[in-house]
Amino acid sequence: MRTDRIGNVLNEGDHVVAYSFMRTGSSTKRMVQYEGIVVGFTTFLVRVKCIDNCYGALNKEFKVQPDNIFKFVSQED
Repeated sequence: MRTDRIGNVLNEGDHVVAYSFMRTGSSTKRMVQYEGIVVGFTTFLVRVKCIDNCYGALNKEFKVQPDNIFKFVSQED
């Protein structure tokens, strides 16, 4: 069972905001925000399919640490 940064349980198909590093040069990286869907899990990481960002990674899958994920949770009355 994986949880996001604030303790919400992650399941396949959940909509999330994930932060991952993107190379911006030969020795520089920066943290980039992606909106995506959880598509699977590895031993330590979560596989996320990108559905929205402005960096050209649309529909690509990437692995990210659970501490860098925030799950979209609907407010129930």
